[in-house]
Order: sequence, then C-alpha cells, then structure tokens
Amino acid sequence: LVFVTKFGEDSIAGNYKVTATLSAVAMPAEVTKTFVKWDDLVYMQDMSTDTCTYAPIGVEKTLTDIRDNSTYTIAKLSDGKCWMTQNLRITGDSMKEGLNKTITGYDSDVDGNYIVPTSALWTDQSYDTSHAYYNNDTAYGAYYNWYTATAGTGTEEVVSGEASGSICPKGWRLPTNTGDYQALYNIYPNSSSSELWVPVADSPNGKAGRWFGAANTAGGGTFFPAAGWVHTPNGTNVSSTNVTAHYWTSNAHNTHARNFYFRNDLVVVSNIDYKYNGCTVRCVTK
Repeated sequence: LVFVTKFGEDSIAGNYKVTATLSAVAMPAEVTKTFVKWDDLVYMQDMSTDTCTYAPIGVEKTLTDIRDNSTYTIAKLSDGKCWMTQNLRITGDSMKEGLNKTITGYDSDVDGNYIVPTSALWTDQSYDTSHAYYNNDTAYGAYYNWYTATAGTGTEEVVSGEASGSICPKGWRLPTNTGDYQALYNIYPNSSSSELWVPVADSPNGKAGRWFGAANTAGGGTFFPAAGWVHTPNGTNVSSTNVTAHYWTSNAHNTHARNFYFRNDLVVVSNIDYKYNGCTVRCVTK
C-alpha cells in the first residue's frame, strides 16, 4: 500500500514527527459458489440444489451411492425437482466394510450418526425400533418402518410436522406429502383412473404401477412400481406386490405417518399409515 501526504510547504528543513490517518474501503471479491455440474455427476452425494437447477428435464443419469456402491437412476422431472427414479435399497448388510452399518452427515441426510438395520422381516409394532427388509429386487427396493426411513428422527414423540432426517444420501431427503408428491401428481396424471394404471405387460421394469410427472421419462416423468408393503401384523412376507404402493413421506400424523399410496383405481397423496409398517422410499433433492 503506497500513499502520499503533504504538510507545511514553507516549513524549515529538519526532522518532524507527524501522524497521518488513512481510511480505506475494501471491496470484497465476488465469491462464486461451486457445484458439481449435471454432466459431471458420479455419486449420489454430489447432488445439490444448484446442480438440479441447471439440469435438463427428462434426462436420466446413473449415480453411485458411496455408502454401499449401489447405483440408482435419477432425473429432473417436470415439477422442476430432481428425483431418484428407482427405490432406495440400502440396509445394514449392504453397506461397505468399515462403515459398521453407520451413516453420518458426511454421506447421508442426518445431523448425527444412525445405525442402519440389517435386512429382516419383522412383526413387532414398536415406533422406536429400526427395521428394514430387502428381497434382492432392485425395482421394488427395500422396505422400511418410518423410524428407519427417517434415520431415527421419526420417533413416537413426533406427532406432527416433518421428521428432521432420513436414510436418503447426502443432498437428498424424504419427499413431503403435499409439497412434493402432490405437486408431481397434479402435473400428471391428476387422476385416479384405472385406465392410467400400467399392468406388468406394459411396464418399463416388469412391475405394475403408475407414471407420475409425465407418461414417460423424456417428458419429465418417472415410473413408480406398486411394490406392496410389509404389513407388520402379518410381517412374514411382502404383501400386495403389483397391487398397491406405499411410499413414505417425511410427514407425521399422531401415531401414524403419511405415505403416498396408490393402486389400480385410486391415488391417495396423503395416506395415513402406522409408523411400524414397512413402506418403500424415493428420495428427492434438497
């Protein structure tokens, strides 16, 4: 920093001690926020709101979940949000060696740590016990009680509002009933008509179900299979596959939680279900 000051033009030569006051205004440099561009995405955990903002609608991409090396297709849908276009399937036994079944804020939608349960069917009706079951079907994904789907934040005491975390990868979250699923449904099909039900013979993955957001991927839609559920009182198997769908949301309702439910002749965006039953999970970007 160089500056010049002037005083006493007619002063006699000699040594003087002076005090000068300098005021400087610094203009901060513009900070450019960096994010992984859509074309450069590799991992589920690379996703961000900004990445999705600049993503093209209707283009599917395959990413890897660093927690267990599972791969998932994702796409920006007609609602302007990026969704997983496959169901989540992480369980404690699928996680990479060394993680000790524990997800953290580094790789997941949690603030602390959460131990993901191993895959097993269950019959107990506890609100605060972790349960997950995966039957090696990538189209259906895994089934979780609400406590597990919310990574332990959806406890019995959470009776309204939203759970604060989920087992979705970092950068992703559980959808809400009215803000996410309702918006997608309002775009397409906005109808419970049985004519819009997709039977196994016409399905993109060999499962019956419905398209939401659009009638195809290119138009910004995604196919939800009717994956059934683990009905806990009879939790010795998965019930109603190719017949009904039960997708957890982040919303609680007293001793119940909200899920996105449909069958061939009905769609209920904000269905109410017991938290201890096993439902499937789709994640959406934060």
